[in-house]
Amino acid sequence: MSRLFEITKPEDCCEEDRRRILSECNCEERDEDILAGIPALSRGSMDECHVARLEELGFELHDSNAKVGLFSSQALMLEGPPDTDNWGLQALCKGPGSTDTRVTSSLDDTSPSFDYTTTGAGVRVALMDSGTPLPTHTEFAGAALNEQYTAYGSYTDVYGHATEMASYIRGNTYGVAKDCIIDVYRAFGSSGQSSVSTVNNAFSRIATDYASYTEPCVVNLSFGAELTSNPHNAAMTTLFNAGVPMVAAAGNNNLPLDQINVWPANAGLDENGENGLCMTVTTSLRNWQKAVRGNFGPRVSIAAPTGNTRTAINTGGTKIGSDGTSQAAAMVSGCLARLLEGKPRPTNGAEVIALYKSLLDKAKPFQGDNTQLAGFYHASLYYDGAMRFLHLGASD
Repeated sequence: MSRLFEITKPEDCCEEDRRRILSECNCEERDEDILAGIPALSRGSMDECHVARLEELGFELHDSNAKVGLFSSQALMLEGPPDTDNWGLQALCKGPGSTDTRVTSSLDDTSPSFDYTTTGAGVRVALMDSGTPLPTHTEFAGAALNEQYTAYGSYTDVYGHATEMASYIRGNTYGVAKDCIIDVYRAFGSSGQSSVSTVNNAFSRIATDYASYTEPCVVNLSFGAELTSNPHNAAMTTLFNAGVPMVAAAGNNNLPLDQINVWPANAGLDENGENGLCMTVTTSLRNWQKAVRGNFGPRVSIAAPTGNTRTAINTGGTKIGSDGTSQAAAMVSGCLARLLEGKPRPTNGAEVIALYKSLLDKAKPFQGDNTQLAGFYHASLYYDGAMRFLHLGASD
């Protein structure tokens, strides 16, 4: 029985050989199946009997219809205290003290402060998510919300996830980079679900669009799929090599990423801050402990203070968000946008790695007995031998 696959050719395989090999394996491939902007990736139908042969030759194959999902939804959100609760942004600019690993009384819910001088002005953030953040929401008054691509006809954020993520990235009250540009790529439907094929179409459009821009760009990836085979990273590699940083949510299984194959989180940096395509992020709570559901361990670079913080919702107003890792990724995307403000756009992967490391080096390492890490796995697995908490000072 014929199935539709996403097909990534080996790096040393030229276009002529790719077409010849796929033809020999009776793969039905058309020119439109070669995704624009991602030269290594194509799509084709073939019988499963040929899959093993292609894998022997170094091709990666993934089911085009494999499910990909956003990591949290409005259904996970709870009513919260008054809108003054803004502890996550306070924690971002203050961070754990040099000897105290707890949030101190200086984080005052009744009079929150968020110190910043950079706003991400002139930086584009691609939001591959469930649609356009609610444009009439006060959190997005004056915001540049550019509708670039939709797989579903409409851009309306029925599911609500995109509105929440945009609130963390650039919301007027709750966002990190308050003047960045949000580019909307709707790859997820009203149930928060999608497929590998649809997500790769969105990646293809981002790669094509961003090749024509001169501004620095960041891509936010607050979604994931549990794969049974190798990571499916052709699209991410194309963006990385073009100088586009990406931020992925670690996922909400409460497992180390060497025990569960979550994509795109599994493309995160290693413990040396290298050999990866994106920054993979988990969530910390206000006591500087990992949120219960967040994945951790190898490929997780940093923890962001977004657990149970306030955010915009797609019906207007605000609520206290969940402790999922989607929000953490969005906060880090905003931080990268701020770091890129007024700077030349990275032009290659090495410069993207340097950007990642610059944020990691500003982060606050855990100061205390590693037994207090309470589920952060083992400190030696993290960048420079320590779990790090996101920090970005006002002048950074």
